[in-house]
Amino acid sequence: MKKEVLLAIVVGGLFGVLVAFGVWRANTALTTSTEEPVGHNQETSEQVDQTREFALVSPTNNQVLTEAGTSIEGIATAGSYVLAVSDENSALGVSQQDGTFMLEFELKSGTNDITVYSFEPDGTQASEELFVIFSSAFSSGTSVSERLEASANPPLALTGVVTDITDTTIELRSDDGTLEQVSINGETSYVNVQDAPEEVEFSDVAIGDFVIAMGFLNGSEVLDATRVLVDTPTGEETDKAVIRGTVTAFSSTKFLVKTKDEGEVSIDATGGRAKGFLAAKDGKITAAQIGTIKEGDILIVIGNMEDELLAETIYILPAPKAEEPSI
Repeated sequence: MKKEVLLAIVVGGLFGVLVAFGVWRANTALTTSTEEPVGHNQETSEQVDQTREFALVSPTNNQVLTEAGTSIEGIATAGSYVLAVSDENSALGVSQQDGTFMLEFELKSGTNDITVYSFEPDGTQASEELFVIFSSAFSSGTSVSERLEASANPPLALTGVVTDITDTTIELRSDDGTLEQVSINGETSYVNVQDAPEEVEFSDVAIGDFVIAMGFLNGSEVLDATRVLVDTPTGEETDKAVIRGTVTAFSSTKFLVKTKDEGEVSIDATGGRAKGFLAAKDGKITAAQIGTIKEGDILIVIGNMEDELLAETIYILPAPKAEEPSI
């Protein structure tokens, strides 16, 4: 009887060990099968982000710039054409092998709405909006100059219609209806720029005025305004149409361009300014003539879209390099 009990205990123990070992192996297999694909997917996702990316780095939205000439910097897929466009100006460049790009862009005084486009080698297009303010007078005054030098954060601006005023704050309603608080103090200066710039008093700012408040964010993420401009709203700006494509037919100053996504677009280049982009000359932009455009040329065209695209600026891109035969 004792031998039978002992045998049962031994057999039961072995069975328990086998069951525990089986559970351990099952858990290990499940853990491996669920964790490995996640790591693989993350690696694949990172690879996709590295091969197809477009982002602006500098300047930032709502940044106040004190010089008319600024550098627009960012990252894009290597070899992409990058174009910055506003109502007044445009600039074209190419992203480097590491994906970085830098465009020299001329700003107008006041607010600047800029669209930055990326055209990848295969024609894929992306864009980002950039809103900055140019004010050469913002840095005047010792205290502001010191803050510009000492601050780790760039000066920013808020624009909108005044909806409320107290002794220490101005409330603004932006174009999208957002209400923003602006902090003011005895050192804040006020300028009416609706006609000739004229220094005014705080009491001259009224509800309903359109203002540009410039300053620095404080610890509460509220804008401490050092300078407030009373301006005239610019109104709704006309969005420029921008296309990239290949010329399929050409006659005098009118031609057809085949794009990647929009099919064929009719271009009227009467009065347009053609610019040749020659990568063989260190990526410099050189003047060209409309008459030099021919079938097969790759263009980036900026203009206003009506029944056809009325071209204002045309960039003639260099022909893609032929692939060298494999040996």
